[in-house]
Amino acid sequence: MQIKIENFEAKNIINFYLPQNMAPEGTLAVATSVQNSKTLLGRILQIDGVVRCLLSPMVISVQYSASATADTKLLIMAEIEDFYSEQKENTIVEQTPIDELQQAEALADAFIRPSLYRDKGDIVLHSVKNGVIELSFTGHCAGCPYAQNTLHNVVFKTFKQYMPQIYDVHLKEA
Repeated sequence: MQIKIENFEAKNIINFYLPQNMAPEGTLAVATSVQNSKTLLGRILQIDGVVRCLLSPMVISVQYSASATADTKLLIMAEIEDFYSEQKENTIVEQTPIDELQQAEALADAFIRPSLYRDKGDIVLHSVKNGVIELSFTGHCAGCPYAQNTLHNVVFKTFKQYMPQIYDVHLKEA
């Protein structure tokens, strides 16, 4: 099985881009604690050093702690491959409730930050209130003439796809 891996050491994030869907389109599961070790999320969260796991149809994004070892990535890969080989149909049985800001952070780590990092930029999420995400751009994105385009065509569309309750994204004034 061919899984593309992207490691963002600055944020302690590893993204695993999957060759086939793990969940129905629009699915988003974020977990920070193990409730059911029979689910893929639960199995990954049992690995020492794993802090948070996001599962979407084509990406598994894992945040790890500073105490994680070099084996962490290999253990996660093994769990993903085991799960595929077991032909599990239901990937998400239980998950821990997570607040909207944590959910937005996990989404940003999986879908937005990788492309911003390539351009030496990033975003900082300040709040999620009443369907509006307030954020700021940092690095090269902060002064970029295309920041508004990125905000609406990348950032907003990503959040809207996975968090339908979000109806707008605002840049925080400096």
